[in-house]
Amino acid sequence: MKKIFIIALSIVVWTFWLTAPARAQSPIQVTPAPYKVEIAKRITFPVTVSSAADITKMYLAVRFPGTNAAGSRIFPKFTPSEKVETTAVWNLDRDLVSAPGGYLPPGAQGTYSWHIEDAAGNVLDTPPAPFRVTDERFDWRQLENDRFAVYWYKGDDAFGKTIFNRLNQTIDRIEQAIGAHYPDKIQVFVYADDGAFQSILSPGHDNTEFVGATPVDEFSVMLVKSAPEDLQFAIVAAPHELVHMVIDQELGTGLGQVTMPLWMNEGLASYYEYDPPQMEERYQTLLDDAIKNDRLLRLRNYANTRPNDYREGLLMYGQGYSVVEFIVNEFGRDKLSQIFQELKHSSADDAFSKVLGVNQDGLENLWRKKIGAPIKEYATQVTPTPAAQPTFALSAAETPAANQPSPTPQAVSANNTPAPVAPTAAPAASGAPSSNAGGSSLCGLGFGGLALAMVGAYSWRKRKRF
Repeated sequence: MKKIFIIALSIVVWTFWLTAPARAQSPIQVTPAPYKVEIAKRITFPVTVSSAADITKMYLAVRFPGTNAAGSRIFPKFTPSEKVETTAVWNLDRDLVSAPGGYLPPGAQGTYSWHIEDAAGNVLDTPPAPFRVTDERFDWRQLENDRFAVYWYKGDDAFGKTIFNRLNQTIDRIEQAIGAHYPDKIQVFVYADDGAFQSILSPGHDNTEFVGATPVDEFSVMLVKSAPEDLQFAIVAAPHELVHMVIDQELGTGLGQVTMPLWMNEGLASYYEYDPPQMEERYQTLLDDAIKNDRLLRLRNYANTRPNDYREGLLMYGQGYSVVEFIVNEFGRDKLSQIFQELKHSSADDAFSKVLGVNQDGLENLWRKKIGAPIKEYATQVTPTPAAQPTFALSAAETPAANQPSPTPQAVSANNTPAPVAPTAAPAASGAPSSNAGGSSLCGLGFGGLALAMVGAYSWRKRKRF
């Protein structure tokens, strides 16, 4: 559905509330008005309020049911009077960090309601009305089923359908592989223009850096930069980030977010980019060179820490892919699911030991033996608790895999605003204003560093692509 539907729904909700017999006699009257989204700038919520006594206090409560994103109360400026016309503003501008609001990606949905008090002691709370962040700079095309809604504005139907098909193939494979299920419909926005794409990234991203794909997990949104001529990149970057979304959602806020080794997380994402799996050529080149010259990385050192060196980072991805492939080929695909489930309540060493009979170092040596690399005698070491570290990530391979059958889409349409997708989780309580509502994961083509922030046991993973 389009934004006009959400506006109409908001008016219907408010009209119903205002005309309900039990509330018709309220001395405080509210005239609803449509909200307006200016992408990457602001969302405005205008309102007209009247009462027999002066309006003395009012604020807009914004919430995001079904997510862990923090809501906010916005107090608009007004002069106490019997009739007040004012506007509450949710700031989307990354440079106005002190203004009320915070980052929201295209596709993010929430509710808003007004709290109003007058001098006579009357109080009114309007019922929550829905809103959705839309990017109306482009005429979006749309392709969707019950799992994905893919939007793009440059390229023909085949362009969008290729990305759509690859995502459907990938989610089936990774869910089966690790025994997971992603419960929500994922909205994927494909931007063909670098400037437009950069403008909708969260404040944690370097605005001058090329970024290829970034999920915003809190809202089940993925942002992809790909012009039609860059399709081969999109059909690798999007599946890679989708795997991370499934992994992060399945691990939730529990122990698994800490104990899941980084090299395995990235190895799984790399392994399931293609069907059948294939390693990117430059990863393979670096891996072959490291094997030949005895320069392989110790896996344990990259359980929670990303390399600071560009080539080392590429090698980590190559090794992660190779070890995941080794587990599948030598132990069986079902072992991936068993390891993943064990990581939810065990350390990495305990998980590997229980499922494979060896810890991380033992697994590495089994893999080394298989590929013909020297066996290493490592001193006993406990993997440290994750701390803030610079990050970067992988890039796309050059040749897409052969097309695979995919779910039949419900519709291909050209429309101005993507349809809303209802969240499925239980509502979260409103909190203090947040400058970054929701965690996001990032992959870009450039090398750079972003902090990995931990909230309790939850890892807000930000990934860059080399």
